[in-house]
This record gives sequence, C-alpha cells and structure tokens, in this order.
Amino acid sequence: SAVRTRKKAGMDVSVDDSFGMEKEVIASKNSISEQIYAAYGQNIAADLTEKLSPQVLKEAMDGNEEISAEALLEQCEEAAIAEENAFYENEVRSVREAAAKSESEVINFLEALDLPATLSNLSLVQEFRQMGAGKWRDLWKEEDTDAVLDAMEEPDSLDDVFAEIEENMQKELVERRELDDITWQNQMSRLFTFHGAMRRCQVYEVPILTEFGITTCNITIQDGVEKEKGSIEIAMNSKEFGRLQASFKVKEKKVNGFVTVEDETSVSSCQERMDAFEKELEEIGFTMDGNTLITGQRTSLSVGNKEEGAKNQDLYRIARLFVVTMNRKDDDNEN
Repeated sequence: SAVRTRKKAGMDVSVDDSFGMEKEVIASKNSISEQIYAAYGQNIAADLTEKLSPQVLKEAMDGNEEISAEALLEQCEEAAIAEENAFYENEVRSVREAAAKSESEVINFLEALDLPATLSNLSLVQEFRQMGAGKWRDLWKEEDTDAVLDAMEEPDSLDDVFAEIEENMQKELVERRELDDITWQNQMSRLFTFHGAMRRCQVYEVPILTEFGITTCNITIQDGVEKEKGSIEIAMNSKEFGRLQASFKVKEKKVNGFVTVEDETSVSSCQERMDAFEKELEEIGFTMDGNTLITGQRTSLSVGNKEEGAKNQDLYRIARLFVVTMNRKDDDNEN
C-alpha cells in the first residue's frame, strides 16, 4: 500500500468526462495484496513449524483471548532466546567453577597431557572428575561397553576400538545435524581432543552399562615410571556404593589394594564384592597380598605414562576384572 501511494506522489493529471472510463471492471482473484498476504502467512506457518514451543502453545490455548499467529511466533522466539541464555548461563557457571578450582593438581594434569590450561580444558577436567561429561556420555552405545572391556584383555587394540567408537559418534552427530551448530561442533572437537590426549597417557573413561543406563568410570594405568610402576587407579559412581575409588599396586603376581567407598551403609556389601574379586584374581593367576576397604572419598587426579611399546596386559586385565565385578548384579554373583 505504501509503495502504491508513493507512486502517485507528485502526479498532476487532467481528466475529462471520458478519461479512463472502463466498460467493465474484472477483479483479479489473486491481487498483489492477496499474494503478499498469502506469502506472509506461509512464512509465519513455516517459522511456527520450526519454532513452536509446547509450553508457549499450552499457555496460548489456556488463555481466554484469541492469539494471532504473529504473536504466537513472537512468544516462541522469546522462549527460544530464554532457553539459549539459560544454556550459556550454565556454560559460564561451569567455566567459572573450573577456573575457581584450577588448583595445581589440575594444572599439572593438563601439562602431563600436553594440553594448555584454557578455561575449556579446565572445565573438561572437572567433568572428567565427575565421571563423564554429559555431552560425551549421551553418545555412548550399549555395545561400546563390551567393545572397550573386551579390548582391555588385549590393550594394544584399545586405541583402534576407541577410534572406531568416536567415528561412529561423529556419524551420529552428522545424522542428527548437530554438527551444523558451530558451537556444538567446537565443543565436540575439544572433547575428542581431550580424551585422545588422555588415552595417550593411559587414562581412560570407560562406558559401563548398568540397569539404570550407561555410566562411566575412570581408569589410569601407570606402568612406565619406576616409583609408580605397576599401579592402577579406578574411580566410578555406583548406584549401590556411591562414589567408589580403588588403588592397586601390582608386583609380579601379587596385588595390593586400597579401596574407599562413599556410602558407609554399603561397606559390608562392598566387602562381599571385594571377596569375589579376590577369588577371580586367583583364577587368572594373581593373589591378593593386601586388601583395605574404608569409608571415605578421594578426589585425586592421576596420570599414566606415555608408552611407545606394548601396554602391560596384566594391569589392564586386573582393572577390567575389578570394574566388571563391582558392577555385577547380585543375581549374577549367585550364578
């Protein structure tokens, strides 16, 4: 309408009684205005298809007044902005917490991995301490648990197994089109780099399938430095025992263990599981030289060793056996 008005501005036309007379006026069914309104409505509908929020729709339907499509779309866009802000507020909170907790242990951990102490890496270390980043854990599949645990019987194949798992993760992200999001893409790239650096130092986040879904545990193997040669560090969150941490020292065929369990009420059942672990150690040729179980919680970060040659198979087998035994259900133990 504005364009039509502007076209008439400044016109000086003289007409007589016969000027511009039409014999018959035929109105088009698709005038310019109608075509514009139709296209506008189609755009609104298309945007609503992508942005319509269930909560906004519920509130609109619960209201007493009719709401236009434009107003409904505006409310959806405002809701999306609020959700986006909440996401970044959470990210900011994580970064701030990571920066506040960046004690020397965390810095040393990153230095051992040859990673810079950026806010992003500090945040990833904090997530690793908490037994897995949500973004990472959500991508694990049930079959990944068996693949990783089976590879721990032949640890030199672990790198190939993790490489295949990460390749499948990236394919899934492409199918879900999440890699179209630059922010998400950068986060996942940093996450893969972080876990790759850990594995080069024999530090692993291992997926564990439980009746409550997939959780993870952290395993560190130290077999290169003389002072800590033959050491295994394991941390896991258990529905049954709470936070569980174990340190094992392996010398020849003897194993000395120190285990802390967070939940005091589960110490006796945890000891039963430790007794089962000791028996299964004997079946693969090892003896438990010492076994200490106490209530407590540790938050230490340990780094393994960069190995050029073959990995110490015994250490990986013992770590695998402990993880499997502690996550075994009671009915499995009876069988």
